[in-house]
Amino acid sequence: MTAVVRSGLGITSDNLLDFLLKPEIKVATSTPVADPSGDYAWQIFDKTNQVKPGSSKILKDKALQLVGGNPNAPIVPNGKNNLVYFLEETKQADIFLAYYTSGKAAQAIVGGDNLQIVELPDYLATKANYGLTTLKNADPDGEKLAEYILSPSGQEILAKYGFSAPSTSVPEHQGAGGILLAVGVAFILNKKQVLLKKQLIKIVNGDAEQGRHNLFE
Repeated sequence: MTAVVRSGLGITSDNLLDFLLKPEIKVATSTPVADPSGDYAWQIFDKTNQVKPGSSKILKDKALQLVGGNPNAPIVPNGKNNLVYFLEETKQADIFLAYYTSGKAAQAIVGGDNLQIVELPDYLATKANYGLTTLKNADPDGEKLAEYILSPSGQEILAKYGFSAPSTSVPEHQGAGGILLAVGVAFILNKKQVLLKKQLIKIVNGDAEQGRHNLFE
């Protein structure tokens, strides 16, 4: 998770919390419960209490849940990038707590090149943990996708978007009808969800993150 910031504010990791708490600064998030990114934003808010007691409530009260399933959120026009639209075009937000990959994608399109990605300070840092598995009797193309993700080429792509290497070893292939890449290969997203093509079955994390994460959409 990172803070994606509209241009011209002069925000850094060191002063990020001060800016988040300024009454005039509009802070946007995804929707907690409905979307994991919103849950992570709420975790970040809770961590602010360690530095400035009472900050979590202030931030949750002021947070604008602009994406991720909030039925009252403004409609983003078709073809528009959420971050560019809210931060630069409409300026409905000054700071958007989002995945690192979301920020990189926004910076790569017209209108988003001035957006700033600010890493969270250590005391607010929040990671997203993902697991990868293929089902028995899954589509062979799904198996090929999993193999590519774990290949050196796939890992190189993921590394560019903030993922670390798998945290556990990769099992050997166990037969055409058996289980390939059985549970356990965790990708740690340090900084948004990566858009690929199917739904993950289970999250590999201490609390399983309630099993609601989708790496594939």
